[in-house]
Amino acid sequence: METNPNTFAAVQQKKRQRRRMRAICVVIAVVLVVVIAAVLLLPVIAADEASSSVLTYQVSAVSEGEIHTGVSGSGMLAARNAATYTAPADAVVAEVYARTGDRVSAGDTILTLTSDALDEELETLETELEEVNNSLAGASQEASSLYITAARAGVVKQLSATAGTVVEDAGTLCLISTDGRMRLVLEVPETVKKYDVVSVAVGEDAVEGLVTGLSDGTATIVIEDNSFAVGTAAAAYDADGGLLGTGTLALNEYIAVTGTAGRIGDVLVEENQSVSRGARLFLLEEGAPNAAYLSLREQQADLLDQIAECRAGYSVVAEADALVTSLPVAAGDELAAGETLCSLAGTDGYTMSVSVDELDIGAVEIGQEATITLDAIEGTFAGRVANLSYEGSGSYVTSYTATIEIDPIDGALPGMSASAEIITATTGQASIVPVDAVQYADGEPFVYLAPADASVGAAYAEDAVDLSSLSRAAVETGMSDGSYIAVTGELAAGDLILVPVRTTTATYESDDTQMMGGFGMGGMGSMGGMEMPADFGGGDRGGMAGGDRGGERPGA
Repeated sequence: METNPNTFAAVQQKKRQRRRMRAICVVIAVVLVVVIAAVLLLPVIAADEASSSVLTYQVSAVSEGEIHTGVSGSGMLAARNAATYTAPADAVVAEVYARTGDRVSAGDTILTLTSDALDEELETLETELEEVNNSLAGASQEASSLYITAARAGVVKQLSATAGTVVEDAGTLCLISTDGRMRLVLEVPETVKKYDVVSVAVGEDAVEGLVTGLSDGTATIVIEDNSFAVGTAAAAYDADGGLLGTGTLALNEYIAVTGTAGRIGDVLVEENQSVSRGARLFLLEEGAPNAAYLSLREQQADLLDQIAECRAGYSVVAEADALVTSLPVAAGDELAAGETLCSLAGTDGYTMSVSVDELDIGAVEIGQEATITLDAIEGTFAGRVANLSYEGSGSYVTSYTATIEIDPIDGALPGMSASAEIITATTGQASIVPVDAVQYADGEPFVYLAPADASVGAAYAEDAVDLSSLSRAAVETGMSDGSYIAVTGELAAGDLILVPVRTTTATYESDDTQMMGGFGMGGMGSMGGMEMPADFGGGDRGGMAGGDRGGERPGA
């Protein structure tokens, strides 16, 4: 999509204005702190006062690492799958087999109930089912329709019926793809991740595929159905052209077209033909069962479902591995219909929602990786953007909600505070140097190479370094996280360079008391390269270190 330069310029202007306001606020805050500190210290400061600014050159090595930009936010963990169970009718708690905080497995019974109301409902349903079964036994199956039609719109696939096919013996007559997509299931290397975009080769065709699921080294890849046949061999390749694996194509979402009786006289559709709901697919020589018979069959199926649901109401059974987050009942408790029995939170992972500024939402996409940290648990954890809401909120600054999906975390509980950084761009592996190492001559960036006898960590006083005698390495600068910057050019990993560091100290003497240094303002150099607005004569480097956007530093 072509970018509108006017729109882009407007967004950039907004970003500059917002950064300018942030910078101004920081400057004001720093000034206030200095003034307050000066007022507080003034009574104890004697006449003797001195300050000094020292410039040293520290030796550092060019590193290989990755720098990224991202969008940060905070929120609370929520279980990816959670459920609250309520009493289906007036009931009494018979037995309780778990406690709040227990971890249960799929199929475990949490509690059981007794209920006169459920007993009566079950008896009524079973009586109705018996009546329907008796009616079906004597029902006529005379023909009332000469066509088999499509229950849903889609594309006809795997057409197996022909003229003369006996419907009741054929099973599936054809399939109807309902979403226009196909899937490829194959074993893949561990490097493949969910939401990766891959290339899928089908014969001479190559189409884009998306990894939608991973399980035990097996990936499900979804592609658009370009009239491919079910069962066609296909191969998947990564972005570098490496073979990930091979398999055969299957439909992603579909329905099977079947019949109950009759013989097909004519096939009215072709494979890969699009059909609407109710479209005629097959003409029958011998008709299908009449409407009355089919109605009884539908009643039978509906009653069987109701009976199963009623019987399930006597107990609460975990549908998946879960944590019991609430269990407010005990054996013998009398409950009214709708009262809470328990709440379960699935242990298959978590979600969290973070707010994204309107100026950043354009850089956020579904599938992007995120780094998660918790207040209660040490370490960093992997997540990914699973959903984006494009309905903005906020009175003064509009924001949007990004939902992040997080893998299971040992010891984590729903409701824990979490922070997330969505990775929006990355350098990949690159040569990285401290931001302050980059100098400029006539607007061209360069780096001073350390003397031949230098070692990493060494420091040289300003008067011990003759800059004119040092070699320079011309570089081109790239992405920065405020502390480190990616460079290309005349540098290689391991090269030793000089990094200028200025330290400002202040000494105050009062009687026998000496208070040393001090504020360390260093011309605000310790602020991490804060970008000053043009009106304030800001320097060459920008980016608040540790601000809204972070980066992975070498060795981190």
